[in-house]
Amino acid sequence: MKYKTILTEIHSKTYLIKLNRPGHMNAINEEMTEELYNALRIADEDNNIKCIIITGSDTIFAAGADINEFDDNLKRYKEENIEFFIAKWPLYMNDIKKPIIAAISGYALGGGCELALLCDIRIASDSAKFSQPEILLGLMPGGGATKRLPKIIGKSHAMELCLTGKIINANEAYRIGLVNSLHKKENLIEEALKISSKISKMSLKSILSIKKSIKDCEYEKFKLEPADLKNERELFYSLFDTKDSIEGIKAFKEKRNPNFLDK
Repeated sequence: MKYKTILTEIHSKTYLIKLNRPGHMNAINEEMTEELYNALRIADEDNNIKCIIITGSDTIFAAGADINEFDDNLKRYKEENIEFFIAKWPLYMNDIKKPIIAAISGYALGGGCELALLCDIRIASDSAKFSQPEILLGLMPGGGATKRLPKIIGKSHAMELCLTGKIINANEAYRIGLVNSLHKKENLIEEALKISSKISKMSLKSILSIKKSIKDCEYEKFKLEPADLKNERELFYSLFDTKDSIEGIKAFKEKRNPNFLDK
């Protein structure tokens, strides 16, 4: 199947998905959201596929949500009960039963970082950089970061990333446990395929059962349930009609610092 925003390849029993909006720094939009979910479902339903890899280019994994596609009147997402595309990620990814490896090179910002967080295994190149910069726009993460980051890297690191919008490099991401391993960027896909190949040698029923059991344990231990993700989305949407979020997005598009008024 041909897509406009992603590329797909099959390597033995691995389904490789490449984010592919080079002119937009692989920024995530509605079209990419739906195409990626479609590809994931195809891989999930194919009994010949045992593992999935999501990656970007050597220089960019995904630069977050495409700000140019934000509606000028963001509050309509809240008022008309329209699901914002970034907020769909946790729901979509939770549907996938097979293990997903994120192979991250270059920038993984905002929604791009959240997409990586939703994968089961994360490996990165030594050029990878991570950030949750939504606060710089007068917003907050809406794709699961405030719920998943504390579990993965701890409350304090999660607070710092989300409250400052700072960018961390690959070494720091590895140190705090955000990624499993680091590799040279030219070897990244090869290393991801090595992991998926090991997984693919195992029984599919075992693979599916293990992923389900770990996910179930995760929900029990950290009490992360659909209601928690809904809570994040509602808080995310509550910021859409503030003067500061409107100013933050406008400032980003105009390439200037925002003037927040705490309103």
